[in-house]
Amino acid sequence: MKKLLLFLLLAAGLFIFPLRILSLPDDWTLAAKHRLRDAVSAQSGTTAVRIPKSYIDDIKLGMSKQEVDHLLGPPKDQLRNQYQNNWNVYHDHYRHFILVNYTAQRVTGIYTVAGPFTSDKQVSYGMTENSVRQRLGAPLEVIEGPRYRLELDDPHMLTYLTDGVYYTYYFDQHEDDKLVGMKVTAQSLENRKPQLYASPSPELAAAYEKLDYHLINADRVKHGLPPVSYHDRMSHTAVEHSIDMAEHHFFSHTNKQGLDPFDRMQRAGFDYIFAGENLAYGQLSPIEAHHGLMNSLGHRKNILNVIFKEVGIGVAFDDKNIPFYTEDYITEN
Repeated sequence: MKKLLLFLLLAAGLFIFPLRILSLPDDWTLAAKHRLRDAVSAQSGTTAVRIPKSYIDDIKLGMSKQEVDHLLGPPKDQLRNQYQNNWNVYHDHYRHFILVNYTAQRVTGIYTVAGPFTSDKQVSYGMTENSVRQRLGAPLEVIEGPRYRLELDDPHMLTYLTDGVYYTYYFDQHEDDKLVGMKVTAQSLENRKPQLYASPSPELAAAYEKLDYHLINADRVKHGLPPVSYHDRMSHTAVEHSIDMAEHHFFSHTNKQGLDPFDRMQRAGFDYIFAGENLAYGQLSPIEAHHGLMNSLGHRKNILNVIFKEVGIGVAFDDKNIPFYTEDYITEN
């Protein structure tokens, strides 16, 4: 018999299709049975993380990998990305989190969600969306790829193309539309994508899962919370649900057999105190998926919930290469 069950069951916040981005609100949440007071008390002691000087602003397109490694140290991870290349993952216990893409050992892509940063367009972390628009003007409405056309209408993301460089800015509606993330990519890198979605492979699915995990922890640490650990066995359960959704063309916490996440977890033999699930599908990469979930209040609460200790993540692709993401959060007995 469980002592305490916290069911934070969340419907997906964002659906992204090849030509449009559509949003749906969270439609239901199951609340805790009892003893919520203990969980709330556990959250009250969190404090903000003090961030020392960072070298993130010093990383520029065209720098050599040797120069970047000299500033940041060796990468903590290398993960396949949608550009048929790799993100090199740098962080210091998830502080100063930054992704760097290299082409011929030169920087061609940068992403950060780490905290204070400034782009060479004098756009800085914490600026509002209106301030960025006033500084840079109207953003792109469409990206024309080699074999695809993508309409940009995400209300929390602005993209600009200047002198062969794409600048993408990610905003957080739950922090007064503050700028919280930035991606800078050479147009030549973006043009390496032969199609809208990357070609699926086991390596790409594993890389998307790991990057999603890194992004969750980068935001948790930025908000003064401890990282969650990666739960390998729970990841198998998450992967099975993502595969099920992708192969049987549905998108729901409840599968075709009527099993919800907690049924699935119990069948897999988990004995938990708290559990919750986030779902997303259609985002072009884990970066967009993560920012979409952070802009959906219920999903955000799962990501930033101090009571969760571990997470399992599963990614699968359907027959149109569209990725499905499952994040299963758990605190075991």
